Amino acid sequence: MVAIVTPTEAGAKTAITTVTAGTASDSPEKGQTRKIKPQKNCDEQKKEIKVTNKGGQLWACYQGPTGKATEEDRSKIRGWIQEKNAARPATILPLPVWCAEHVDDGYWQNRFEQCSTTTGMSVYIIDVNTHSAVGYIFFTEVNYVYTNKNSSHVIFQQSIFVEETWGLTAGTLVQGVGLPEEEIEVVSNLYPPTPLGPIGGDGAHGEIFLGGSAATTMPQGEGRGFPTINYWFTNPRWVGPSNTLTAEALPVRCDNSLPGSSTPGCVNEGYDPRMEYSLTGPWPELAQHIKDAQNDGLPGALDYEPLHRLVNETYQENNRRRACPDTLPRPTGKSCDEYPMASTHEGAWTYLEWYKVDHFSRRMIDATQNSLGGSALGAFYNNYRVIDDDPFYMNITP
Repeated sequence: MVAIVTPTEAGAKTAITTVTAGTASDSPEKGQTRKIKPQKNCDEQKKEIKVTNKGGQLWACYQGPTGKATEEDRSKIRGWIQEKNAARPATILPLPVWCAEHVDDGYWQNRFEQCSTTTGMSVYIIDVNTHSAVGYIFFTEVNYVYTNKNSSHVIFQQSIFVEETWGLTAGTLVQGVGLPEEEIEVVSNLYPPTPLGPIGGDGAHGEIFLGGSAATTMPQGEGRGFPTINYWFTNPRWVGPSNTLTAEALPVRCDNSLPGSSTPGCVNEGYDPRMEYSLTGPWPELAQHIKDAQNDGLPGALDYEPLHRLVNETYQENNRRRACPDTLPRPTGKSCDEYPMASTHEGAWTYLEWYKVDHFSRRMIDATQNSLGGSALGAFYNNYRVIDDDPFYMNITP
């Protein structure tokens, strides 16, 4: 069985790797609207049951979110989910706090985690003969997907919490299976038939281990896809399982393309990381230069176009020579700092050569600040698995 991969910032007790605190901002951002995709609607399910009915009296069908959750309800659910973190099985990681803060608001993500919480989802139990509802289950679905920079696996962790039930629902189970998607493969399914438990209980949990294809582990290999789970409900008294729901997460990338590392790793590809320098931090002259350059229209600010990493060393050297040629005099204790950095596609030479844009900035700043700030940028590239052509931002704080 594949060992559980601990995310870099999921708050777990043991972490395979830790992103250096304070080097970069990794607050979650909104990804996309939650997709709820039953494979068959209830009318299709009903027609099939008429054909395959083997004498049972009940069938079940997912009918979509009820839309009944108010802001007060959501507030209660936020606290409820956080409370359930303490009672989770040992193999289930706690949900990050921000997961409970974005109820019914689609997927939110950072570089290594993503989460969606959807309330008011419903399964109705129908009498085969009368076609009348004889029960329902309202539930909250929480999808938490996590990985880290030193693992070629992505874990899709799903939790189903019962909100409300009525009628003939006792004995209902939920189960799921991971789906291979594009270049992402299913490594292990740990989502067997699981009792839903009582209203307000600890929930039913399942995990799917996903990984990049074999090509991902080859030098410069990359694989992309959308982690996906199919899940459904069963009950011994039903004529068959409910219709199947497909839970599709945001896109991930697994690769072996990080310069200086032979270890594959994975990230949420839709999240562009951001390097952070402070005007009152250890490298204020460097931060001020970047802020001034961005104010002059150069890319990289959070509210503007991102930068893109460049790993070709020859092109990097071309960028340095054009921005900061050796013929420029350096005052004592100063060195030449260029922006955008030589390690980006927007550097002085590549921006002109490839995009026909002749726009860059250079400034003589404290040499020590320049050197240490550059080392911090290198650590950022590594910690956030920023590979060639990956977009990222330079965020300057007070």
